[in-house]
Amino acid sequence: MIRALVNMIDIPDNDVAKYKEMLIDWIRTLEATHRILSRHANLSGMLHELVDRELQPFKETRDITISGPSLTVPSGAAEGLAMILHELTTNSVKHGALGDPNGKVEVKWRFASEDEGDDLVFDWVESGRRKSSKVVRRGFGSLIIGVDSTPLVGHSPNMEITEDGLRYSLRVSRKEIEEFGLQ
Repeated sequence: MIRALVNMIDIPDNDVAKYKEMLIDWIRTLEATHRILSRHANLSGMLHELVDRELQPFKETRDITISGPSLTVPSGAAEGLAMILHELTTNSVKHGALGDPNGKVEVKWRFASEDEGDDLVFDWVESGRRKSSKVVRRGFGSLIIGVDSTPLVGHSPNMEITEDGLRYSLRVSRKEIEEFGLQ
């Protein structure tokens, strides 16, 4: 995963210090994910635990809701989801609800009904004043969450900037869940 990150990232604005800072930030995210995974003999972690760990620094001062069925995530999928969560959190602090005292973040997941394809549906919903209503540039984070491309995990990513927030959704097909061993 680290090699893939290094190969995917261009040096932003030829600023080596900024590049180093980005890499260290991503490696810390992977390190925290591995700490969660190493507590379980089969190197899996609970999705709720991954989300909670990422949002923990903000739970005392922001309105945060985390909900969804109990779901075990194996290491490969956990790493991808952790990177997506970290990117969403970082963007929210810089441009969205986590950077605003009145902001609210709701993270939820569910299994869609059979007529919707029976996918796992993951939603990140921000409300409260947005600092910026437009995306200035698409960088490395856009690759992680799958804006205009395929995300690290899942398919059909959708990001919508609303009047007072942001909504990001991601689907993971039942086939992918079985391949990754999600339970």
